[in-house]
Amino acid sequence: MKKLQLLFFASVLIFQVAQGQKISPQNITVCYGSQASLNLTEYYTDDIITWQYAYDINGTFVELTNQNKSTLVMETSLFQKKIIYVQALLNGIKKSNKAVISFYTDVDFNVNVDPVCLSSLNTLSASSTQKLTYKWYINENLIGEGADVNYYPTTSGVYKLKINGQNEFGCTNTLLKDITVVSPPEVNIELSEVICGNGIDLVTLKVNGNEKIQSKGFTIWDGESLYTKYSTVPNGDSYSIKWLETKTEKQLTLKMEYKTINGCTYFKSKEFLLLHELVPEAGKVFRKAKNSNLLIYHPAVKGEMLDYVWGYTDSSGKDVILKVANRSYALYENINPVNKYWVEISLPSSSFCKSRVVYSLENDSKYQLSLQTRLFPNPASKTLNIEVPEDLGKITVSVFRLDGILVRTIQFDNPTGLIQMDIQDLKNGLYNIGISANNGEEYSKTILINNLF
Repeated sequence: MKKLQLLFFASVLIFQVAQGQKISPQNITVCYGSQASLNLTEYYTDDIITWQYAYDINGTFVELTNQNKSTLVMETSLFQKKIIYVQALLNGIKKSNKAVISFYTDVDFNVNVDPVCLSSLNTLSASSTQKLTYKWYINENLIGEGADVNYYPTTSGVYKLKINGQNEFGCTNTLLKDITVVSPPEVNIELSEVICGNGIDLVTLKVNGNEKIQSKGFTIWDGESLYTKYSTVPNGDSYSIKWLETKTEKQLTLKMEYKTINGCTYFKSKEFLLLHELVPEAGKVFRKAKNSNLLIYHPAVKGEMLDYVWGYTDSSGKDVILKVANRSYALYENINPVNKYWVEISLPSSSFCKSRVVYSLENDSKYQLSLQTRLFPNPASKTLNIEVPEDLGKITVSVFRLDGILVRTIQFDNPTGLIQMDIQDLKNGLYNIGISANNGEEYSKTILINNLF
């Protein structure tokens, strides 16, 4: 009788167990790396529960350790595949239904933060094939949201960058990165604060110390507008600047742009005053030679009052300044063709800008007539000798009385050496002998004719 009761009790227990052990939820999708929770229902409190998992529903199930509870909490990052199957085993005999745990696609993205430049607006970017939202932190301080954020560091150093990416299911991933903000190289712009527009100026862009830069250059600005009326020729660290239009004074700014080897671009500026050109246009300087003296007239720039300094540079290179008034012309006496005769002009308001105009007489055919012509003897009788330089082309010799009456004109084609002119028929007295050449130069000398000898 007792045996029958025990058998009946055992059959009831087995039946009751067979009616329970269900897992809920039966299908669950979670973010990979998070926790998954499953519950077993309809079991007896004294049942021994063993949880098992497999990567294939028909495969071999492996026991999950330390899970003798009705609620299973799983660390999904422990699994290598994106779908697993879970079942519960009661008392080592009865199996529950199988639950399916699926994982959302990993939150995966790339970050581009190089280079990070000091005192510059840097764009930090994240990219992904997934639809993600982002949050950016520097040293745990939020600096922005979105795939692209702007970052403007004001001090150099190493910073901790953290980026959180999240997909539409709430799954997240965090990237950590150290970023280094380096101070830019120290650079200097060597350029005068006042520049004269009539010359060629030199600007030098120097990098101090052992800093390396990838490239450098500059632009010139007139306020907010780009100033383009100049040309440059690079020569190492220097650039020659030629001004193309300098008729008015301008306050300009030179902006140097240079790029470091890590790709950072920096700027440095320097202001300067460009004064307008002082030298007259070509063909506006008039020169006239007479005997051994030279008269030079230098017309003023239209609308300008100028200061003039006259002088010459001798064969040794020494500058000699004439003691003449501040005027637009000068008379040089006893000229020497090897000297360089010049005038320096400047604005009264700015003696800084000087323009030197040089009149070189050496090998200048316009001055050979006055420098090399000789009339002899003086007094002359019967014949006047005229010695002129070669290669003047056609010359005209004119004889004038002192009252201005022309008494004789003779032309000579390409004369060379000595010309002899018969003066026997001329009355005794003083005459002006004038010689003019095709190049426009004139020469004159007073001769005494005395045919009594």
